[in-house]
Amino acid sequence: MNQETLKLDIDYAKTLVGGDVTLVQEVFTDFQQQIPEYVSQLGNYYQQSQYEQLVATIHTIGGAASYIGATQVSKLSKQIEYHYKKDQVIADSDYQTLVGWLQSIRDIDINKFI
Repeated sequence: MNQETLKLDIDYAKTLVGGDVTLVQEVFTDFQQQIPEYVSQLGNYYQQSQYEQLVATIHTIGGAASYIGATQVSKLSKQIEYHYKKDQVIADSDYQTLVGWLQSIRDIDINKFI
């Protein structure tokens, strides 16, 4: 996966919650608050080659990301899972892209999108 710029699909996130903008803001903020823990877990698992735990955490992140309109994160998470299950490999570039996108999400002011 290349280092493309992260885009959010807030309209998609709104449709998932019946158009409730306040709920989108709350879910987004909750996700942002979890990012430091996610990044820490990913780093630990990756450095220690604990790939089963790494993939489980990535799966969790991908599911949560879809609810905030971070569909690229969700798709990349699924791609990483697929390649790991198929080939027992996690591409460093995919891992780095995922962590970078999470860090980008942490810095977003959701109110500018709504």
